[in-house]
Amino acid sequence: MAKMENLSKQRLKYLSKLRLKKYRQQKGAFLIEGKRLVETAVASDWTVEEIYLSQRGLDGFSKSKLGKNVALRKIPLFSASHKEIESLCETETPQGVLGLVRIKGF
Repeated sequence: MAKMENLSKQRLKYLSKLRLKKYRQQKGAFLIEGKRLVETAVASDWTVEEIYLSQRGLDGFSKSKLGKNVALRKIPLFSASHKEIESLCETETPQGVLGLVRIKGF
């Protein structure tokens, strides 16, 4: 598995702002939640810029199909606390996996 950095407070602020449509359009990026959705985006022609994982998301990550595709595409990985991931998610019980995806055309 690639080297994993910790999620900085500055990066967390940036990601939090992406909840607003105006900011998503301005920055040309959006967040996706969940293993299956991130896995689908990584395997597609969408540009996944970064992936954020909590401890829950890390369990079995390197051996999974997603982990192998991420390593192959050299997508940067960031570790985050469950609380940080929860603050970025809209689901009630997050899986601990988020992807930062570039909007097509940007």
